[in-house]
Amino acid sequence: MKSEEELPPCVVHKSRDAKYCLIDDPNFVFCKDCALNQALQGLQITKILHTNSSDKSDKSDQFHDPSLKTLPIEEIGLKQQILDEFLAKLDSVYNN
Repeated sequence: MKSEEELPPCVVHKSRDAKYCLIDDPNFVFCKDCALNQALQGLQITKILHTNSSDKSDKSDQFHDPSLKTLPIEEIGLKQQILDEFLAKLDSVYNN
């Protein structure tokens, strides 16, 4: 890829250097904050490797852990509702 002085700009924040990219499409490059946000949405992100690095294979700084399951927003809302109901019942037990 490019040397550190020539890092491409983040696709979201044009003023920031992109140090990470999508594993499936390296044309989508991100700054650290955007890479973290993309990883939290379930996308696989890796650090952009530089041609001047001595060993490219030992560090990939991947954010994605395949063992983690991402939940659709509807499931998150349902889990929040269940938790709220549980906490309300718990509160009523301790306050009576």
